Amino acid sequence: MNYTFVVLGVILVVILYILYNVFTQGKTELASYRKLGGPTIKLSDLQSPASPKYYLLIWLYATKLPTAELNIYKIDNYPKLTLMPSGVLQYTPAANKTTTITDNFPLERWTCVVLSVTGSGIDAFMDGKLIKSQSVSMATPTASSQIVEGSGTDAANIFIAKFERVPNAIDPSDAWDKYIAGNGGNPLYNFLKRFGVNLILSKDATEQSRITFPNLP
Repeated sequence: MNYTFVVLGVILVVILYILYNVFTQGKTELASYRKLGGPTIKLSDLQSPASPKYYLLIWLYATKLPTAELNIYKIDNYPKLTLMPSGVLQYTPAANKTTTITDNFPLERWTCVVLSVTGSGIDAFMDGKLIKSQSVSMATPTASSQIVEGSGTDAANIFIAKFERVPNAIDPSDAWDKYIAGNGGNPLYNFLKRFGVNLILSKDATEQSRITFPNLP
């Protein structure tokens, strides 16, 4: 048995575990799959509740449009994500600052929506694409802030999945990766399949042997 490669393999596993924890640090999954209208979530129960930078990712599936304005979620009063009877999906980062993400929200298919608060403004993504980036003064959440979902008859027509909060802003490439990863599956597998590894054993700066781990399918 080549004990050198055994040791290298163990080291590789440890490195990948550390990388996985670094890249997912602070993430809290608020809902894996259910209808809209879950319990109020206190930020004090989450990591870094008062972080001025954070993003909220949610997958939405609507069987029909609401009959009245429906808050998908809001943190205190703002920001909030809203679906209108006309099919407009919009967000409001502050009073009188409503912005449209799409005017034709798709029915009966999953849609990924991300609101990312950058500290100096907010970015909105839909299905991995940056839709709007704006500078706006926003209230910073506190430990007493709450995430509140919409409720009632209209909320029963909305399914949500992989609803998560991360106390960091998200960049466009990561938002795209989140969309491509989908709203299910094993998060560790989705993370690891992005990487391939080459291990090289050398002596006196001369390569002795090599082992390659390709990207997972």
